[in-house]
Amino acid sequence: MTHPYFWTPSLRLQFLLDVSDRFEIENRDPPSDLLLSLEKVGKEVFGGADWSKKCDRTLLENLGKYRRYDTKSLQHLLRAMRNKKHHYQDLPDHAKKLFGSIPEGFLSYFTSRFPKLLLKTYYLIDSNETLRNETVFVHYKLTGNWST
Repeated sequence: MTHPYFWTPSLRLQFLLDVSDRFEIENRDPPSDLLLSLEKVGKEVFGGADWSKKCDRTLLENLGKYRRYDTKSLQHLLRAMRNKKHHYQDLPDHAKKLFGSIPEGFLSYFTSRFPKLLLKTYYLIDSNETLRNETVFVHYKLTGNWST
């Protein structure tokens, strides 16, 4: 029952936001081994292409107002999700309508476009003993016993 399949939408979304926050502290130049692992997962999540191709213009226009995103980076996709969730109240009404309610609609917006997002990031964290045991992830009860 600890598998993400059984998690509530709120817990699923929070996990993805926690992953985003955790990877922000990784060295980018040169990229750390953990960051390289995350980006390798990104190739599975969105085919190594440009994730913006699967997003609506409304989101992309709003994203570009505040920060530059590398649309070939999983770290940046997660950061975009985090930023839009945390600034949801500041979004124009048409963007809120696009995303729907938090957490269900918002999570569904991204997971419908990137169906492998949750499980691939989950397996990345769960397969790494150091990450799995970090304070931010302990309450998810990761076990290291899952196979991809």
